[in-house]
Amino acid sequence: MPSILEIREKFPMYSEVPDLELVDALHQKFYSSIPKADFYKQTGIAGTASQIPGTITLPPKPEPSFFERVGALPETAASIISGGVSGLAGQVAGVLGGKIGQGPNVKLAEKVTEAGTYQPSGAGAQANLQSLGAIGSALPAFSPVIGQTGQIAQGVNALAARSAPAAQRVAQTVQNALVRAPEPQMAGGGAALTQEALMRAERAQRQGIPLTKGEQLQSLAQQQLEQDLIKSGEPKLVAPLTNLKQQQQEAIGRQFQKLTEATGAQMADTDPIFLREIGKIVDKPLMAEYQRSFNNFKDKYKLADTSGETLAPAPYKPIIDFIESKTVTEREKLDPVLSAVAEQLAKNDPEGTKTVPIRTMDDIYQLVGKYPNSAHSKEIKNLIDQATEGVGGDLYREARAARKQFAKEFEDVSAVAGLVSSKGEDRKVRISGIFNDVVLDSSLEDLQSITKLLKRAGPEGERAMSELKGQTVQWLKGQATGISGITKADSLRRAIDKLEIEDKLTELFGKSGREEILDLRDTIKDALVKKSGAENTSNTANAVLRGLEKMSAFKIPGAKTLAEMKQASITKQQAKEAATFNALAPANQNKLAP
Repeated sequence: MPSILEIREKFPMYSEVPDLELVDALHQKFYSSIPKADFYKQTGIAGTASQIPGTITLPPKPEPSFFERVGALPETAASIISGGVSGLAGQVAGVLGGKIGQGPNVKLAEKVTEAGTYQPSGAGAQANLQSLGAIGSALPAFSPVIGQTGQIAQGVNALAARSAPAAQRVAQTVQNALVRAPEPQMAGGGAALTQEALMRAERAQRQGIPLTKGEQLQSLAQQQLEQDLIKSGEPKLVAPLTNLKQQQQEAIGRQFQKLTEATGAQMADTDPIFLREIGKIVDKPLMAEYQRSFNNFKDKYKLADTSGETLAPAPYKPIIDFIESKTVTEREKLDPVLSAVAEQLAKNDPEGTKTVPIRTMDDIYQLVGKYPNSAHSKEIKNLIDQATEGVGGDLYREARAARKQFAKEFEDVSAVAGLVSSKGEDRKVRISGIFNDVVLDSSLEDLQSITKLLKRAGPEGERAMSELKGQTVQWLKGQATGISGITKADSLRRAIDKLEIEDKLTELFGKSGREEILDLRDTIKDALVKKSGAENTSNTANAVLRGLEKMSAFKIPGAKTLAEMKQASITKQQAKEAATFNALAPANQNKLAP
C-alpha cells in the first residue's frame, strides 16, 4: 500500500488537494474493499474517527463491572499467554481448564493450546488487559537471550495488531518488560556464529568438555542469564544447567588423566608422596649413563698415560694471571676455587717453569668441576682448554674430548651434578626432588641435557621420560585444582606460564603435545572465566517474577499463580537451552520445541 508521501510524489498535480480529501477519493475509486479506517492508517494519515470522511463515531462503551472482570479471567490469561511464550500456552491452558473452571473454560484451554495465540474479544478481558498495562512499567527489563525472545516479541506484536486499544497497550508493556535490546548475538536460531565461537565449541568437543551456551558464544548477556538461573533458587528447574557445570569439572579431570595416560606414566600423581618413586625411576638411568661416561673417559686416559702422551708440558701462565687479577678476599673467601687451582699449579711446578704435564692440567680440570657454584669455574676451564690445545698425541686428544663431554653432561648441569655427587640422607632428599630440579627449577638448557641423557639410556630412560612427562601433567592439574579439588583457570594459566617461559612444554611433549595442553588451558578458561559483569548481576530472572506478582495488587485472582507458572516455564526452557546448545550443530537443532 503506497504512503501519502508516495501518492503525492506520483500525482504532483493534486498538490493543492488536502490529504484527507485525496486519500478519501483514492479509497472510493480504487480501494473501497478495504475498511476506510484501515486504509487511512496504511497510507500514513493520522486522524480521529471524526476526521475520516464516512466514518461513524460510536459512543464510549460502559466500564465493565468487577464481576464482569472476574468472569473474564480465563480469557485475560489466554491473551497474556498467547502474547508471550506460546510454548507455555498448553500448560497454563490446562490449569485454566482444571482449576479455574470446567465446561467453557476447558474448550478455551483447548483452543489456546491448538492455536498458540488468542485475542481477547470480551469487554471484561480487554479491561483487565488495560489494567495490567497500567502497571506493566513495574516489570524490569529482561532478555531471555534464547529462541524464546523472538517468540515472545512476535506473540506480543501479533496480540497488539489484533486487539482493542487496551490490549495493544498491555502488549507493548509486556514487550518492553520482556525484551530489551540485546548485545550483538551469535546465538543459534539463524544468526551467524563467529569463527571464534565455532573454534571454542570444536576445541571443547574434541576434549570432551561440555560448555554452556554463554561459554561457547562468550556472550555477556547469555552469561548473565546463566548466572541468574544458577542463583534462582529453583534447583529442579535449572537442573540441566547445574548438572552440566558438575559434568564440566568431571570432564576436566578426565582430560588431565587422559593426557597423563598418553605419556605412558605409571606413577605420576598429584600426591607428593609419589615424587620419591618417580625420582628413583629417573635416577637409575641417569646414574647408569653417568657411570658409562665416566668409565669411557677413564679408559681413554689410561691408554694416553701408557703411551706417555699425557706427560707433555702445557703452559699455565694465563691461568695464574687470571687468578691474581682477583682480590685476596675473592680468591680466599668468595670463590675458593681460585686459590685451590693456584695451589695445585704451584705444587706440580716446584721449579717454577710455568708449565705442568697435561695430565696435571686434566686433574685440575676435574678439581674445578667439584665447585659447581663457582662464579669463575667456567672461565678457568676455558683457560685450561686453551693451554692444552694441540699438546699431546691422538690418544690424549680422544681422552680429553671424552672428559669434556663428561663434564658438559654431568658436572655443568646443576640438577645432575648435585644428584650424582650426593650421598646418604642428602641423596634421599635429592631423589625426592628430582622432578622439581629437572622440570620446574632447571633452565631449558639443563632440561635439554637431561632429556638427551634419558633418551640415550634405553628402555629405562624412556620410562623415566614418561614419568617426568606424566608428572608434569599431574603437577599442572594439582596447581589448577589446589586442595579444594575445584579447577581454577587462573591457577592453571600461571602454572603453564612457568613452563612456557623457556618453552619447556615443547621440550617435554613436542609441538603437538604442547598444543593439547594449551587447548585444555583455553577450554578451561572458556568454561570458568566469565566476561566482566557476568557474575555481578541482580538476578533479573527472579525480578521478572516479582514484577508479575504485582498484578495481584489489582485484585485479579489467579494472577500470581500465572506469574509463577510463566516464570517457571521460562526458567526451565532457558536452563535447558543453555545446557544443550551446540554451536557446531545446525541452527534448527538449537531451537527447543515450544
